[in-house]
Amino acid sequence: MKNTKEFLILVFIICSSIASAQSLSPVIVSSGGGIGQTNNLILDWTLGETSVDYISYQNRLITEGFHQPSVLVLGVQNEIIENGYHFLLSPNPVLSNLNVQIQSDENSKLGINLTDINGKVISVTMANSKNDSKEIDMTSLECGFYLLSIKNSDGINLQTFKVLKIQ
Repeated sequence: MKNTKEFLILVFIICSSIASAQSLSPVIVSSGGGIGQTNNLILDWTLGETSVDYISYQNRLITEGFHQPSVLVLGVQNEIIENGYHFLLSPNPVLSNLNVQIQSDENSKLGINLTDINGKVISVTMANSKNDSKEIDMTSLECGFYLLSIKNSDGINLQTFKVLKIQ
């Protein structure tokens, strides 16, 4: 009897250490799809869903359907050298703060205007064209596209960037 109990306990310990519970990992069952990858971008795509929607709440993204994305945005720099001006905008897409760097040989005042896609002015910042750096706080703005225009002191548009605000 004692050997039977010890044997059952031993079998129970071995089975419980080998057995594992169900694990959930993202698996996609669809009529088609694939994955594409470059040095700085991975794109997963599927066919077969007629409608996909999402709900964004605080720092969470809940999507409808069976393709649940894992989004990691590292950011991209927009760099333009034109008419003696060097503009550097990063990161784009932006989560909180957008950095604008301006360099030029001439010393003049520039206006940095941030507008929504409908033309409503969100912020106006003045900068020096010689060598200046500005940080624009976009934390409180809704997700979507914005236009950042850089104008000279005469109001002539030097450059316009399309900025994507995420989360």
